[in-house]
Amino acid sequence: MTRVAAVGGWIHQRDKIIGRKFSLNATSQNDLASFPIFLRPPNGTEINVETLGRTGQNSIVWHSRSGSGFISHSLDEMDAHIIQLPIEGRFSRKEGKREYVARSGVGLLSPVRSSSLMIASSDLSVVACAIDNNALISAFRSIFDPECINVPAFSRFSNMKTPGMQVLQKMLIRIVSWPETDEKQFDAVYPLMEEMLIFQLIGCWPLQTETNPESADGGSHVLVRASDYIEAHIGRTLTVVEVANAAGTSVRTLQKVFRQRLGCSPVQYIIDQRLTRVHQDLLTEGDVTLISQIAYRWGFVHLSDFTRRFKARYGKSPSELIHKASI
Repeated sequence: MTRVAAVGGWIHQRDKIIGRKFSLNATSQNDLASFPIFLRPPNGTEINVETLGRTGQNSIVWHSRSGSGFISHSLDEMDAHIIQLPIEGRFSRKEGKREYVARSGVGLLSPVRSSSLMIASSDLSVVACAIDNNALISAFRSIFDPECINVPAFSRFSNMKTPGMQVLQKMLIRIVSWPETDEKQFDAVYPLMEEMLIFQLIGCWPLQTETNPESADGGSHVLVRASDYIEAHIGRTLTVVEVANAAGTSVRTLQKVFRQRLGCSPVQYIIDQRLTRVHQDLLTEGDVTLISQIAYRWGFVHLSDFTRRFKARYGKSPSELIHKASI
């Protein structure tokens, strides 16, 4: 296991240097000595966190997975911002009295502060990047405002379904997963990749438009309550009014939050979640269970409508998917 220490605000490997690559595989609190982030399990002493990342001149990029969940905060103040893009699960960041919640489909951007607390779910998979503020300001000057002297007023949240955000996420994953056999090539191209990464962030992350500073917090909680309710009742008929009541908000606010955070309506979100579950079940049991039974299990009543939506999303019909999976 490689232990990671913080020096000069950025991360380097203390026990073994492998270019700019670092890793952490913690299965107990004893594995966390010298790690630059305070990290503990949400309860008890069991912890399971795996992190793989790379450092650059102006950035740190990493991918973390946890089977136990964890609570963490930085041990150092850093003049930087952190971008966190959940792939699975969810997490929240507490900053004083405010709490920001993000889950798959919603990216979160935050200043790095030692007082901020991150609480991760037990199924979290998140790709993230910390970028030096001076690099952000320099990139913003180049693209938008030559007179910029402060970090741009970014929105805290971004919809991960936009093309620009999807490219950003793929760039981060590509950097982290670069094969060790190509380390020399990586060293040669990474300065350019890092510059492209920063410019991509500047170009795709939305700027603040909210006038009410509390709106981001409220919208975050509405989204979590609504999506949790949908997941718990995804197999039966759901109405927008019912979901809004469960989330403790109005239908209008629910619609607004879903469109701002996820880029879709609550109804489309429900359909997308059902299609995802049908797709998973078709791959695992489609050869022994009728397609209609699986579709009905996840709330699809009309088979023709289901088949049309499925093909529009996955590019093939349910029967074609089963046939391909069985080959």
